[in-house]
Amino acid sequence: MFLLDSSVPESEVGATVRLVHGLIEKLGGQIVTSRKWGDRRLAYEIGKHKKAHYELVYFRLPPENVATLRHDLELSEPVLRQLVLVHDEQRFEKLLAAEKDAAARAEQEAKAALEAPRARPAEEAPAAAVAVEAPPLVNLSEEKVGVEGEE
Repeated sequence: MFLLDSSVPESEVGATVRLVHGLIEKLGGQIVTSRKWGDRRLAYEIGKHKKAHYELVYFRLPPENVATLRHDLELSEPVLRQLVLVHDEQRFEKLLAAEKDAAARAEQEAKAALEAPRARPAEEAPAAAVAVEAPPLVNLSEEKVGVEGEE
């Protein structure tokens, strides 16, 4: 997981992600899948940053190169934070399968949302009729006002 500087324009986020992928590949790694999580507010400020662009990357890398990757990422200015977890191959395959299932579900939901019939605008929706009775008007200038019990 990588937290990238969100002050970078959206058009340049792809270049930053490619930079991270390049670092992994330079060290003999292989990118298996990469997913954009988008911009999110941070729980606490990192430097003066209140938001970051989250990127989740599954990759294979020789274990002896993990420390070098972490060091290179710390020196990379657009990478605010990084979390590299080392898993055995069996656990990695389970995580990868779950990630692919989640991506497929998200794609199906997006397609369903596009294909769903659109709701009618508010002006076309039938309005509910509400009858409100106003209290009767009283002309106080002609009426005698008195206290109960007095005549």
